[in-house]
Amino acid sequence: MGSPPHAAPPPPPALSRTLVACLLLAVAAALWGGNSVIGRALRDDISPIVLSFWRWIFTFAGASLIAGRELWHKRALVRQHLPFLALVALVGTGPNNAFAFWALKYTTSVNMQLFNSTIPVWVMLISWVGLGSRAGASELVGLAVSLAGVVVIVAGGDWHNLRSLAINGGDLIILVSFFFWALYVVLIKFRPEGFSLFAFIAVLAALGALELLPFALFAAGGEIAAFFPTTPRVLGGALYLGIVASLIANGAHYHGIAVVGPSRSAIFVHLVPVFGVALSAAVLGEHLEPFHAAGFALVLVGLWIANRQQNAGAPAG
Repeated sequence: MGSPPHAAPPPPPALSRTLVACLLLAVAAALWGGNSVIGRALRDDISPIVLSFWRWIFTFAGASLIAGRELWHKRALVRQHLPFLALVALVGTGPNNAFAFWALKYTTSVNMQLFNSTIPVWVMLISWVGLGSRAGASELVGLAVSLAGVVVIVAGGDWHNLRSLAINGGDLIILVSFFFWALYVVLIKFRPEGFSLFAFIAVLAALGALELLPFALFAAGGEIAAFFPTTPRVLGGALYLGIVASLIANGAHYHGIAVVGPSRSAIFVHLVPVFGVALSAAVLGEHLEPFHAAGFALVLVGLWIANRQQNAGAPAG
């Protein structure tokens, strides 16, 4: 008797797909948490806007090594979807960063961390208004709990510190920047068919760098040395931002959005200050306090609540 034909392996359970997506979203948040460490370490070495420009140049270079041939063969497809791709790049890459860096001239990094926590709220509102997708009860509860964790970290464990946070014009610029980043999170769910993940990243990085170029040239003040990453320290930071925090992190982020949807994926943004504080302690020697642990715990509990759904694996709006 002949052996039975080899059966195709069953598709992975929806729960495992969701778990992998959540882990990738956490990885993306961890890699983004290094952005603030790099920014603080290089704040006196190079303009942050110039650094952002080179970040996307290196992202484009890395993605092109993987998907350059595909992009060449699909250049007509790039031209066909160019308006949409340019819009996504505009709201999520280069100039968006310029708004954030501009805001830091008028407000504090503490305020920026606090307002960074509004991104999931923006994503849920945009998804609701633009797509008719409403967040579930578990997502809303998880959002509230994880947001409380971020506030604990930002407040330094003392609620009275929140009273000293002054709202100014820079904070309004931050809100505009984060609104556009939230719009970007929603838009990338509609990645045009025919592009691989890395081809999509390469196109966005190229367009983002082009859109950011005028800001970078202005920030450099016409000085060659101020425009190029001429020291190993600056070059290493730019490579981390471009390859690790953009190419790898965005790849993980895009996959997570495709599986769990924009609203649930956006809550993982609350992990960014968590990992940022941990990396600052490890790399810059900053001290961890008990309130950090309390905030971390709340963020993790909030993420668990937001992703504990009966229909695990079904993309959320």
